[in-house]
Amino acid sequence: MEERGTRLEGKVAIVTGAGATGEAEFVGIGQAISLLFTRQGAKVILVDRDEKNAQITLSQIENEGGEASVFVGDVTNLESCQAMTEAAVQTYGKLNVLINNVGISGPGSVTDVAEDFWDTVMDVNLKSVMLTSKFAIPEMIKDGGGSIVNLSSIVGLRAGGGRPSHAYAASKGGILGLSNSMAVHYGRDNIRVNSMLQDTSIALWSPATLTRNCLICAAVLGR
Repeated sequence: MEERGTRLEGKVAIVTGAGATGEAEFVGIGQAISLLFTRQGAKVILVDRDEKNAQITLSQIENEGGEASVFVGDVTNLESCQAMTEAAVQTYGKLNVLINNVGISGPGSVTDVAEDFWDTVMDVNLKSVMLTSKFAIPEMIKDGGGSIVNLSSIVGLRAGGGRPSHAYAASKGGILGLSNSMAVHYGRDNIRVNSMLQDTSIALWSPATLTRNCLICAAVLGR
């Protein structure tokens, strides 16, 4: 049994991209966040487009004595994002935390990337942050405030070597700008908005990294 705590006791969170990855020796970022949040007392809506992967995360949480629910949905779809917020409120009575973790990438410079792929990356990585926040924020305001954490990347700040992924870089830079603007605007409503920057080489977390990084995320929520 993993060590449990009360840091997020009574909180209700939505985590997008919360399903397992299929790599047994690693834990996906959304999966890791969901596990740690429930270990710290939160109830979590596990959002993923793959029900099987989401159920794996749910089973892990329930085996540890935590509480969570699966929501199968599309974060690029307005109606789906509205429904996931409604599911959180109907199931647990409120919504305090939104973790926008879902994201995709792929190689391609602006001169060779396909337009439809560019649009898909922007929809999944950036538009989804707007759509999920659109419905989550009013519920947070009803409860006196809340916290949103958007997963960005170091490439949103500076370019790296290797094969370019200009769509990914643009989307992650957009998340930083959007998060900063949202933080200023919704701070008056006691809603905190922060970004976490992951290294582009880290798509999965080892168990040791899981605890360290997720506790940082939890600290942001409890600021």
